[in-house]
Amino acid sequence: MTKVTNILIASVGGQGGHTLSRVIAYAATREGLHVRVGESLGMSQRFGSVKSFVRIGDEVRSPTFNIGEADYIICLELIECLRNIHYLKYGGKALIAPIIKPPFMSRDQYLRISEEALLSKIKQVV
Repeated sequence: MTKVTNILIASVGGQGGHTLSRVIAYAATREGLHVRVGESLGMSQRFGSVKSFVRIGDEVRSPTFNIGEADYIICLELIECLRNIHYLKYGGKALIAPIIKPPFMSRDQYLRISEEALLSKIKQVV
């Protein structure tokens, strides 16, 4: 059985989640690995929820994976991290980007609950 690394990128439209998945895929192919990328689109262009699945290994056939199978979840947005944390497998790692609010929004508009509360909820699951 070949080893496959599953990565989920959780973001909102406009943050570069799809671009990040392509950068990771390009780097893996340069190393001679097989890569499959699957993406959710929908309202991504309007700050909507976006998921990118990246699978890397010696032999990869499917572009997506199931709940509880992500080795890593890369969170470009805290709320999206919490929304998708169930994809992370036991012992997996969550990588959380610094919180940057859009310049046209007040901090209160951007975060309806505190950063500390979100991080606490994520740590309970991980």
